[in-house]
Amino acid sequence: MNCNQLKPLVSFIAIPWLQFAMGWHGIASESLAQTNASPKTKTIPRVSASQIHKPEWLNKEIEIEDRISEFLKHGTKYGEVRLKSTPVPILLPPQLRLDRPSPMPRGRFTGRVIKIGNLFQFMATTMEFVPSEAEELAQKVAALSPTNAQKRLELAAWAESLAGQYKDPKLTESVGKLRSEAYRIIGTLEDLPGSPPGSSAIQAARDAQKAGSDPIIVQGLAHLGLRKALIKLNDQPGLETISKEVAELLPDSTRQQTGEMGKADLESYRKDPLKTYLEVNLASRRMLDRLLMVDTLEKGLMIAVVNQPGKIESLMETARRAIPEKPELANTIRDRGLLGLLENSNNLHRDDLIKLVNQVRDKFGQAELARSLSKKWLDSRQATQLAEGDAEGRFSLAQDYLGLMGDKRSAAALFRECLTIDPEMKKAVDALAALGWKRDGDRWVDPDEVAPRVVESTSAPEMNEEMPNLPGGRVPGRSGEIPAPPRPNQKSANQSDPQSLVGLTQAQITSKFGAPEYKSRMATQGQFLEQWYFDTPGGRQLVQFVRKSVRSEPTVKSVYQLPRQ
Repeated sequence: MNCNQLKPLVSFIAIPWLQFAMGWHGIASESLAQTNASPKTKTIPRVSASQIHKPEWLNKEIEIEDRISEFLKHGTKYGEVRLKSTPVPILLPPQLRLDRPSPMPRGRFTGRVIKIGNLFQFMATTMEFVPSEAEELAQKVAALSPTNAQKRLELAAWAESLAGQYKDPKLTESVGKLRSEAYRIIGTLEDLPGSPPGSSAIQAARDAQKAGSDPIIVQGLAHLGLRKALIKLNDQPGLETISKEVAELLPDSTRQQTGEMGKADLESYRKDPLKTYLEVNLASRRMLDRLLMVDTLEKGLMIAVVNQPGKIESLMETARRAIPEKPELANTIRDRGLLGLLENSNNLHRDDLIKLVNQVRDKFGQAELARSLSKKWLDSRQATQLAEGDAEGRFSLAQDYLGLMGDKRSAAALFRECLTIDPEMKKAVDALAALGWKRDGDRWVDPDEVAPRVVESTSAPEMNEEMPNLPGGRVPGRSGEIPAPPRPNQKSANQSDPQSLVGLTQAQITSKFGAPEYKSRMATQGQFLEQWYFDTPGGRQLVQFVRKSVRSEPTVKSVYQLPRQ
């Protein structure tokens, strides 16, 4: 059967009356017989108007719905309706004929398709005129709850099929708005438990993009989800994934943009990325796209340099290449990486430490930081890696203090500790002599300091001399013992007992009285002594600390007042 056979060649008035009457009489009789036979409501299939001429629907009761093309008048009334999607005419029985055409643009009919010769006619038994698809769509959407995204997507699919069928741009526009509204609802839902942060909005953006939704809503949803993910994520692989998604969903994010965002827009964007993105102009949206990429890359680089501080140079180069609008970022990465190296330097092998120190000093020009790295590493070794009788370890460490830092004082202290452990250690003697230290009996004298003189006296000095802050303004008695503190009711001139300082740590002394004018160290009888000197109006005072082992913390052993020089 070709298309020409489907076209009716005659109108309703040209159909022989007998055939026309017999057609309706047959439909009416059969319908009446079925009604009498069964009280159950019969389900009538709905068929596309463009398909009603198919053999499977011939002489079967069906329902069709379509836009109306025209009404044809026969005699005094309108008894024929032509539809947009089919050439088969809709013939109305006498009781359904109209005095005037309906203003409604669409019709819904039930009835049967019959074939008379080569001609098809739809013999209507019921008829209803309905609003346009756009109006019906608006009515159905208005009846939905504000959060029913699924039903909105179903209505959008229904309206989209009609918009394509009738090539209706206005209906297509309505479909796009409805679908965008549905994806916006989905994107603002809370993420499912256990799902990655921002996943609801990101998936909604992908679905909206796949469905051909407005790019602005796609990108707005992407901002909502990706910004949420960026805030929550703190692992390098996750941030690398986010940066790829930013590039995929926001093409403008990969290009440097000109201009600046207003402060108010930026603050609004931080609070509500989706709403702000939909409201600003195109230039601002492009800048927001780029901002999201820059923020993602910057956070990823800062985390990478913390995890891999040995890759400072390559990460700095990546920052310069990928984010040229932030030239200061490379230096920030360098500083953070160097800080990481400093934090982790204690665990380095000596050769790796020397290599790192040279890199920091020569490549990055950070001489002071290189010195800090060396000192931190050396101090850590001295505190944790030297056994109590390890003379060789102390000698090696002393050489490193000299070689890495030029710290003669720390080296000399270690050389003296070597001699305390092994008095016959010739290389320690030679090393001290090379540093200018001189032997005075069984002790070594620092060339830069004058050895203190502890004066014994049978009587205490004048107690009314002002000795602020630091107690101990009393000279030891002949026996070397500090006099007993005053009785509770006895008022002492300096209101403090030096004996009360015994046992305090160096940090506690510094906290109470500040830093001393100078210090000296010595090793004698298996103990390491350190002396701090304070100048006060009443004279010079000496606080002596003792450390019984390398790993112990120095504490106050005694406090003396020295006579004025």
